Amino acid sequence: MIVSCEKCSKRYLLDESVLGAAERVLRCAACGHSWTHTPIVGHDTLVASLAAKGGPIAAEGDMAIAVKKGYFSLSLLFAVFLSLVVVGGYFSRTQIVTTWPSALPLFQFLGVNVHPSGQGLVIRGVHPLQTRVDDQTNRLVLTGQIVNTSGQAHGIPPLKVKAYGPCEEASFSERMLKKITAVFSHGKDGCVLVSWDHSLTETRLLPEEHIAFETPAKELPKTVLCVELEF
Repeated sequence: MIVSCEKCSKRYLLDESVLGAAERVLRCAACGHSWTHTPIVGHDTLVASLAAKGGPIAAEGDMAIAVKKGYFSLSLLFAVFLSLVVVGGYFSRTQIVTTWPSALPLFQFLGVNVHPSGQGLVIRGVHPLQTRVDDQTNRLVLTGQIVNTSGQAHGIPPLKVKAYGPCEEASFSERMLKKITAVFSHGKDGCVLVSWDHSLTETRLLPEEHIAFETPAKELPKTVLCVELEF
């Protein structure tokens, strides 16, 4: 390497191994000036020095792994959000088509049945019979009739019972589903706390025929605000 005197600019060609990596006091043979020479730290020396001192050194491989993890997390989050939107749209399909009839061809193209399975059947005369179990729980029985108002025979699908209450008492999945379905339509107040199906003994109704039903007793929290009965 070439070393120059700071005073007279005399230049000397020296071997780096002679100077070493530490600071050295040099003296000019021409003018007698002395100065402290600080070696230039190369990339390899700097990395080794930082590693010895415990400094943060990010290798290219580590950076690539971090980028991949970030991309995977973002992709997973987007996939979850998209799934919730699809699920919300599926369960709200009837309300969506009622509000926006132009959406019907889209559901038909996707092969999704928009109309409920109980189309042509009407639930009438529903009476809730509620008894107290304790301070936190009530027991509920629903009675009523199913009438075939169409001009043809219909199979009877299971009745779906949903008990709505404060969303803070619902499961995480129900709270998320409520937020997604609210984007498409205004549904019931609150979230589903308890839901169950009730199958009838009869499986088919002739035109204008009706059948009575009575659901088994179901224990529900006292915070239930309303109960929905549908096919």
